[in-house]
Amino acid sequence: MNENEEILNESGAQEEVKEKTFDELLSDPKYQAEFDKKISKALDTAHSKWEAEQQTKEDEAKKLAKMNAEQKAEHEKQQLEARIAELEAEKTRSEMTSIARGMFSEANVVPSEDLINMLVTTSADDTKKAVEGFISLFNDHVDKAVTERLKNPLPKQGGTANTLTKESIMAVKDRTERLRLIEENQALFN
Repeated sequence: MNENEEILNESGAQEEVKEKTFDELLSDPKYQAEFDKKISKALDTAHSKWEAEQQTKEDEAKKLAKMNAEQKAEHEKQQLEARIAELEAEKTRSEMTSIARGMFSEANVVPSEDLINMLVTTSADDTKKAVEGFISLFNDHVDKAVTERLKNPLPKQGGTANTLTKESIMAVKDRTERLRLIEENQALFN
């Protein structure tokens, strides 16, 4: 945006209006009050979140303090089991990702990271079905596009293929035209 803009005043004449800086805007009590409200709300939200985290930690500490040694051991065991389950799920997902990459590689399809993440599950069967379904769909669309392209070939320009040489094509200064000529005269470049 321009620092200064022209606007029409009430009489229809143009007048120049300078954009206000942040500090100039805050000098207006209305803007300052609104800004203060937003800052206050952000601080309240952050404080509430912090208090909730602290309360959770405090509750956990109280819970552990009330437990006897056997209960503490059981609690720690549950936490370790949960962590093990989490790590096993990560490992399984990693293995499924590797398998999916292999399937894509065999089909000569190069997927994006987002696509792989979308198709991979923790189940080998589900991952295999999803990847095979995508590859099948992808190949069908490629085949249709190639078939459609072959139905409508680009018209050849008569007489240019016989008179052109590799050097004359490379001498064309217009890049788009040069690329078109190279495409039409592939035999000269093999």
